[in-house]
Amino acid sequence: AFDQKWPAPRRRFRHLATPAAAGLAAMQSGGACVQLAFMDDGHKFDDNVVELHMLGLMMPVLGVLVIDDTPMPSVAAVGSFIERNLPFRRAVVNERFVAYVKVGRDTRKWDHYVPFKGDFKRAHPTKGRGMQFMKNVSGSWAQT
Repeated sequence: AFDQKWPAPRRRFRHLATPAAAGLAAMQSGGACVQLAFMDDGHKFDDNVVELHMLGLMMPVLGVLVIDDTPMPSVAAVGSFIERNLPFRRAVVNERFVAYVKVGRDTRKWDHYVPFKGDFKRAHPTKGRGMQFMKNVSGSWAQT
């Protein structure tokens, strides 16, 4: 976790030896701001959704979210949920990771729901070539 409470010369990363949901809840209640997050805690869909929700609460617009282990169906489904329901734009994808940039505030209504595919790999294949595309914040595609 990046600690925003310290002045710029003393900012540092801090390891929290606790499950992500508990650590993120403590950070959020302490007013933390997370500009870069790497999700790699639980690999069950519900673990990832809780982690995603807490990070979304603390992440400002233009924050970056990186998710590990996207070949796992439970983790891949979270990527599909993000792309169909949340204000994030995919920035990088390869065979193992996906990165998103938060492009706006979450302004969904209380009853918002858009169905999503549970299989991110089928929806977004990399065809074994590693990193294929980079999508910048303006929405244009550039092959890498």
